[in-house]
Amino acid sequence: MLSVISHHAHLLLVLAMELMSRVPRSILMRLRKALGGAAVHWLVVPAIRFLQKHETPLFVKPCRASYQIRSEMSAMRLARSMSTIPIPRPILGVSCSAGNWIIMTRIKGVTLGSIIEQMPDEDLQRITAQLHAYFLQLASSFCGPFQNLEAMMDQIGCKLRRDCGPPVFTHGDLACHNIMVDPESGNVTGVIDWEQAMWGPPFWEMVKGRMSLVAYDPNTVGVARWQSSLAGILGTGFEEELGEEQRTLEWGIPWDALESEHSGHRAHPRSANIGVLILRL
Repeated sequence: MLSVISHHAHLLLVLAMELMSRVPRSILMRLRKALGGAAVHWLVVPAIRFLQKHETPLFVKPCRASYQIRSEMSAMRLARSMSTIPIPRPILGVSCSAGNWIIMTRIKGVTLGSIIEQMPDEDLQRITAQLHAYFLQLASSFCGPFQNLEAMMDQIGCKLRRDCGPPVFTHGDLACHNIMVDPESGNVTGVIDWEQAMWGPPFWEMVKGRMSLVAYDPNTVGVARWQSSLAGILGTGFEEELGEEQRTLEWGIPWDALESEHSGHRAHPRSANIGVLILRL
């Protein structure tokens, strides 16, 4: 009996979240103001706790701050609109005194990082080829809200040492723990964690992907296999940029929230480390 009640509770909660996601933001804000913060807290937070405890079609991702909610949800929507990459569909962002969360559709499978050491070579090659095709789509998203790379750098008051092509939309954290795969079929089921997505220089995806390996032992099987896969996914090159970034991890620049004229979404109101590759004007 309890399992039946729990099942129906799941369905009702998923339906409620879906309906809320279709309500215009302005109406939700007016409703929140009318109900008061305490009412929202008592209504929404228990639902989030319920979703966190049970495996449902919805997934709840905690966020460090409220700005991350809008940033990551906008990035996922934009990436979904410009590619066929399997990306979670953002449904609802919640920010209150109890915390900050994004409610999104759940991607099935396991992280590539959890099985990469034991994965057969042919499966890893298939996944590499699939990711290469997916990220070529993002790499073709030239300029976005900018006419060229120089215009983008002027917007943030910086410039690059050299022109390396038009800006593209990037995931910003292409690590094997952000790739979801089906261990049975050996296919990609999703790419998650878009909080660092941004419009950036063409080298940014590759540099960030390779920099994600810095904290790991390069002699381990998993790291070596993923490093090889990254070359197949993103190609090679930009060694100068990678070297500069490795030497200047502690540097940072303010990366303003830049709005895409194509999507109307803010691409990335965060900070990005580009180090001394970027010189102050």
